[in-house]
Amino acid sequence: MKRGEKDPLLRRIVSGVLVAVIPAMLAYVVSFVDGRRREELTYVKGQMEKLYGPLYALTQASDVAWDQFVGRLARRQGPLFFRPDATSDNRTSR
Repeated sequence: MKRGEKDPLLRRIVSGVLVAVIPAMLAYVVSFVDGRRREELTYVKGQMEKLYGPLYALTQASDVAWDQFVGRLARRQGPLFFRPDATSDNRTSR
């Protein structure tokens, strides 16, 4: 072998190691980033459930209460809104 030449066996070994190590490192980095992203998404999902879960329940309860209120009042007095006699109140008689 001449002085400036590299050993072809060493070149093959180095290229084989690089072919094995570089994809493994890339897989580790991708796995790490994906794990962090999943943790963040889990945290945000928990925060949304803590906020919007009770908010949804409150909205549903309000809707039921309003429907019952309107139903009872409408049976007693007829239509609630836009009645001709509902426009005259005490402020206009002053």
